[in-house]
Amino acid sequence: MAVEAYVGTYVSAESATNYIDIGTIQSGCQFMIEESNNFQEAAELLQNAADTCDNEAFSIQGVNMQNTINDCANSLLKYQKDVVDKANKILKAAQAALDKKQRELNEAAKSLDRQARINNK
Repeated sequence: MAVEAYVGTYVSAESATNYIDIGTIQSGCQFMIEESNNFQEAAELLQNAADTCDNEAFSIQGVNMQNTINDCANSLLKYQKDVVDKANKILKAAQAALDKKQRELNEAAKSLDRQARINNK
């Protein structure tokens, strides 16, 4: 939403970014998302390996590793999705907290600005 800081005639609101470092939070979440792509890449490599571990290429007493390898790849893909989901939730919560704090600061500044206008009439 990005609530803007109130700018009054005599009093302006302090920026909520003085209290919540949204830039660092965004950078950290972006880093989490980018790094989670390593899990996706590993899962793709495992899926390729599973394709070659069929009964003809690799089996012991008729059992191959395809299902086990695919399960591992699917777990990595789930983990990657979970990391992205968590990062997005953190971003959303941080923005909501920033907006709430800015609204509080704006209300306080508006009140002071109204009082200053009355005093300066």
